[in-house]
Amino acid sequence: MKTCTFIGHRDTSEIVENSLEAVIRNLILNKSVTRFYVGTHGNFDIIVQRLLKKLKKEYSFIEYKIVLAYIPHKADDYTD
Repeated sequence: MKTCTFIGHRDTSEIVENSLEAVIRNLILNKSVTRFYVGTHGNFDIIVQRLLKKLKKEYSFIEYKIVLAYIPHKADDYTD
């Protein structure tokens, strides 16, 4: 199993979404990446989370985990 981590910048423009989707698809199809970790802060992380959720429907064998920058105060602060 190969793993990839995405931790990005808070000010990332939505314009990167199509290119980022192509990169993730390439990782899945050509690099055998099946596990992804993604951060929780900023627009880049939001875009990646959205794409992974979408691609999970197409590639059911992939998994992704949310990496918290801080320990939440309540157990339900972060959900998938």
